[in-house]
Amino acid sequence: METALASGPLETGEALDADISQIALAAADLVAGMLGRFGADATQDIRDRAASLGEPPRDLVEAARNWVSAVASRSELMDLWEESDGAEFRRSLSLLIDRLNPDIAYTSPKVKKEQDFFNICAFCNKEIRDGDTFEIQLKNRSVKERLPKAVFFAHLACLNGALHPTYFIQDWKFDPDEIEEAARKLLED
Repeated sequence: METALASGPLETGEALDADISQIALAAADLVAGMLGRFGADATQDIRDRAASLGEPPRDLVEAARNWVSAVASRSELMDLWEESDGAEFRRSLSLLIDRLNPDIAYTSPKVKKEQDFFNICAFCNKEIRDGDTFEIQLKNRSVKERLPKAVFFAHLACLNGALHPTYFIQDWKFDPDEIEEAARKLLED
């Protein structure tokens, strides 16, 4: 797995090979499992394997994130999935990105809540928990009035499933403490 992720995707501008993309996604999925964040379809064998590997080093997590980003941005695999069930593949990629993101505390807006969820997804019609809400505003650009005509809410995975692959949204999050540490190191050099 470390070998699969170690070199990192090449920045050639060419689409990544489908086979390499599959290996990279499988390795990234295992890294997410090592973080204790398994996909819904993770078998017990995968869970046991991830547990035996222990906590992944930070550079391995970063390599996994880079590979997933490259696959989502420019890969033959993405193109191949578009020929069959691209929406489901894009939803799966969104969920993998979420599992590779660091746990960062989310401060919910000060809203009086009468329920334990924030809104309903316009795509799957299921509840959206705090911190997972994406807002979609629709405007009629052919008229002078620019106010939103409709506002919808969505899970990012559902939104990505509906979008053309060109517009796939990669919602990577970064730990503020790690950013400060990296900035400090850069300033010292």
